[in-house]
Amino acid sequence: MRKMSRRQKEFLSIAPGMKSGVSVVNGDINFAIRQFKRVTKKSGILFEYKNRSHFIKPTTKKRKKRLAAIFSQRLDSKRSK
Repeated sequence: MRKMSRRQKEFLSIAPGMKSGVSVVNGDINFAIRQFKRVTKKSGILFEYKNRSHFIKPTTKKRKKRLAAIFSQRLDSKRSK
């Protein structure tokens, strides 16, 4: 078996027609797992799964959004001083 560069592995590990799928190249399962984790993180699949795992009331969403805005405004005002 010939040693492949990382770029060659990445190119070959992309599964055609699959949005977040990877394939194992030269039996290197560790590389495929790392590639899969990177692809799923970049696509935001896990983030969306965590957000949809339980119901959040609309009032709670609004309150979190409002508190985040207040927090960012306070940071901006401290930075400008």
